[in-house]
Amino acid sequence: MSLFVFLLFFIWIHPDTKAENIECLKNPRSSNCVALSDISSKSVDELEIFQASMTTLPTSYFLQFGYQNVSEIKLCSSHVRNIEDDAFAGLTRLKRLHLSNNFLKTLTSAGFRGLEQLDMLVLSFNKIDKIEEGTLKGLTSLIYLNIRNNELSVIPNEIQELNNLKYLDMSHNDFSNVNVILKSNSLNFLRLSSCKIVTLTENSFKGTPQLQLLDISYNLLTTLPFQLLQPLTALVVFDVSDNLFDNGFPNIYKPENLTNVTSKYSGSLSDLLKYINETKSKSYSSKLLNKELLNKIASWLIPMLCIFGALFSYFLYAVITSTNKFKLNQ
Repeated sequence: MSLFVFLLFFIWIHPDTKAENIECLKNPRSSNCVALSDISSKSVDELEIFQASMTTLPTSYFLQFGYQNVSEIKLCSSHVRNIEDDAFAGLTRLKRLHLSNNFLKTLTSAGFRGLEQLDMLVLSFNKIDKIEEGTLKGLTSLIYLNIRNNELSVIPNEIQELNNLKYLDMSHNDFSNVNVILKSNSLNFLRLSSCKIVTLTENSFKGTPQLQLLDISYNLLTTLPFQLLQPLTALVVFDVSDNLFDNGFPNIYKPENLTNVTSKYSGSLSDLLKYINETKSKSYSSKLLNKELLNKIASWLIPMLCIFGALFSYFLYAVITSTNKFKLNQ
């Protein structure tokens, strides 16, 4: 069994300090600046960098310091504007990448190249308005993708090629002029809150049959197509709160498993999974109880019907016998 080593660094870079000169805050009172290359990279499993002034993430940046074994990188609130091609080259074990609260605008096709093992990508709170074709294509293991609070106006077509994607958050973008149509047979959780969506068609979510949560709250919807949710047989939570419906909540088809409609769900992903599992369990228990109740009713009703049938047969026999006797006496 291989030894698992966990070492988490909180790294702070002075605004006037070069990117390769950082402070490793093992001790909150420490003020010793060391080079990234001076940190023992072999034992580092998770690396956290914040408040850095490094506008460009250069090619092979982490590999040059020997961080090829790292499984998680958090490079947040660090003024990053550009990711050069192959910036994460050689990080074949990287599973989780957080780049939130930066100034990214365009994601290039080779920026995330080589990250076949990546299962979580967080790009929230940037200024992304363009995702070049091919950017997401190589992320074949991706399960969790968060692009909320950006400036996207088009939903990337490559999302449908992410065959393992379960969770997608594109809230707080601008899809007002987009006919929202998604295709993903693996997607379970979809958030499109506060995207200025004006209209949806009955085919908008036809390509996402495995959805368990759909959040389209805080948009500009005035109505919903009756068949909107018909393909979503697994749907449990449907949030359409804070829209502009003309005549209250619209009359729409509701899938059998749907138990939570319109209420705002803001819990964590783990809480959501727990809620859905509990809901499914309650639904199953309810069905089981109903089945047991029907069995009890049947076990009581069948003997009663038998008794009633026997009494009716006896009564009918008595009537027929009496009639025959009356005829004979005549």
